[in-house]
Amino acid sequence: MIGTEASGIVPDAFFIDHTWTLFRGDPEMTTPIKKVLIPRTPMVTFSAMRTGFFFLGWCFFALACQNPFSTRKPEQPVVSRSNWIPPVSPDKVLVNLQSSVAERNTENYIRCLADPSYSSRAFRFNPNPETASNHPGVFLKWGVDKEQTVVQQAFSLVPPDSACFLTWTKIIREITSSDTAILVRQYRLEIHHKPSDISTVFEGHAEFRLASDQRGEWIIYLWTDNSVSGSVSWSDLKATLGG
Repeated sequence: MIGTEASGIVPDAFFIDHTWTLFRGDPEMTTPIKKVLIPRTPMVTFSAMRTGFFFLGWCFFALACQNPFSTRKPEQPVVSRSNWIPPVSPDKVLVNLQSSVAERNTENYIRCLADPSYSSRAFRFNPNPETASNHPGVFLKWGVDKEQTVVQQAFSLVPPDSACFLTWTKIIREITSSDTAILVRQYRLEIHHKPSDISTVFEGHAEFRLASDQRGEWIIYLWTDNSVSGSVSWSDLKATLGG
C-alpha cells in the first residue's frame, strides 16, 4: 500500500482522521512504523455517498410507515343499539313495541303499526270512551301521523338520564289465525318526564288487532284502549299531548 506520510498539514484530497497503521512485514512485529492517509479516490467517494443515500432513504421510509409488514388491525363493527326483531308472529310485534318505548325509538314504534305501502289496512286508534268524552274531537282523525307526532313529543319530554317502561302485566285474551290475530293485554306504561302536570304512570287494557302484510310481517291495524278503575290510561296521555 502506498500512502502519503501524515504530517501537520493534511491535503484536501485525503480523509481527515481516517488513518491506517503500517507494520513491518514480520507478523511478530507489532510496532507501527508510520501512519498514512488513504487518498479520497472517485470510487471511494461514490461508494460512501451511495451508502449514505441508501441509509437516509431507509430512515425516511421507516418514519413514514407504521410497520409496513404488520397485519392491518380490523375495524370494529358498527353495533346497533336497536333491539328490533323481525315481527314474524303477533307476539313479536308487542315485544318490539316494548323495546321501542324503552329505547325511545320513534321509528321502531311506528314500524309496529300498519304501513299503507304494504297493507290495505289503515291504522286506527280507538281511545278510552271516558277520555274521548273529555276531549271531544281529538281522536276523530287519529292515524299513524298523529301517533308519530304524539310519541315523538312524549319521548322528547324525558331527560337523558331518565327512562321509559312498557310492561304487559297480564294476558287477557289471544285469538290467532293464519293471517290475523287479536291480542288483549293489561299494560303499565311509565314515562318519567319533566312536566309535573302530566302523570308518569298509565295503566289500562289494550286490545290489538293484527294482520300479516305483504312483506309477511305482522302489524297492528287497530288499537283499542280501555282504562282500569282509578288509573290514568294511555288515551289520557295521547289526548294531553295531541289535543
